[in-house]
Amino acid sequence: TYLSDLPPAIAAVTVEQLLQHRSGVAAMVLMTPDVVEVRRRARTARELLPLVVGQSPAFAPGTQMQYSNGGYFVLGA
Repeated sequence: TYLSDLPPAIAAVTVEQLLQHRSGVAAMVLMTPDVVEVRRRARTARELLPLVVGQSPAFAPGTQMQYSNGGYFVLGA
């Protein structure tokens, strides 16, 4: 509804799954130079989405739990 341009694998994730770290969305815990640069330049949460949407989910939503900063990027957007 709110982020109609998300890939289907991420668009299918629920808000509850994002909040519970059960979405499978990229964890984004490694601070590589590229990630640091995108985070430094970002002025809105939506500008962080490219860090997440270019990665395949780690698992099917709701099947596992894994801390995910990327999930909070999606929630913020």
